[in-house]
Amino acid sequence: MKEHTLILLYHQFDEGKNIQNRPDRKLIVSQNEFCWQLDYLSHNYSFIGISDFVRQKEQGQKAGKNQVIITIDDGHYDNYIYAFPVLKRYSVPAIIYLCTGWINGIEKPWRLDVVSLLQSQTELKFEWKKKEYIFKLNSVKEVQYAYSQLSCLIVHEYDEQRETLLNVLNECGLKKRSNGKLFLSWSDILKMYQAGIEFGAHTITHPLLAQITENQMKKEIFRSVVEIEKKIGFKVEHFAYPYGGENAAQNREFNFCKTIGLKSAVTTQRGICLDDCYQTKLLSLPRLSVNGIWNISEFIEQVRTIANE
Repeated sequence: MKEHTLILLYHQFDEGKNIQNRPDRKLIVSQNEFCWQLDYLSHNYSFIGISDFVRQKEQGQKAGKNQVIITIDDGHYDNYIYAFPVLKRYSVPAIIYLCTGWINGIEKPWRLDVVSLLQSQTELKFEWKKKEYIFKLNSVKEVQYAYSQLSCLIVHEYDEQRETLLNVLNECGLKKRSNGKLFLSWSDILKMYQAGIEFGAHTITHPLLAQITENQMKKEIFRSVVEIEKKIGFKVEHFAYPYGGENAAQNREFNFCKTIGLKSAVTTQRGICLDDCYQTKLLSLPRLSVNGIWNISEFIEQVRTIANE
């Protein structure tokens, strides 16, 4: 196994109750699972922050041992409640990529609303772009299938078209979640930053960047960076592409990130960073998405497997 740096991707955290049947379960890691994962990693990897990792690459240094970077996308409030205490307990550096429209409350995260809709119905029926969609919702498997199909539809729409689609779903019972605190506040972010957590940008509205116009793409990236710098008072040097797959961000996005002075950007493409080949690829770094369904044995197997791919 070559010496490498593994970048792990997380989204949400929870105490572990009442989430087993959620269709987005793979995005939610329980606090206990997170503890077990960090404990395993602490015995097999050296933790490093994204800024220190970039500095290594800029200076042409080799790690000398296997390293791991903890990254968290979106900026959910549960990051503060469940992940932050664990990170402090293990003295682990991490970076959270903020979707500023969600932090400011201007944009609402459709995923949580869709989950609530699917779990409250026995059937979902609607028409979109002259095609009729009918989903039976009587089992966990049916709900998961409907969630994956709806997510695909919504992800590939932007701005007015996405809002129109969500309005169609509103007529089916989709309700905007207003109860509870869903995302970090700027005061939460400042507290975490002062405790050593890094923050990067993750656009304003979480679009599929490669499928919107160049001007829209530039606005989404640049304004999210500026907003964080304005609110918190530190320079933002790191970015995460929404969705992050092969078709989510390409050379146009990579080049723009370089143009505005970002030092790193992460994708969700599966892979590790090798010492001998990543000095020039800091704006398209691969990650391993941690699946909330994995138990600790499956997590260890995934970490070991990716290191040998």
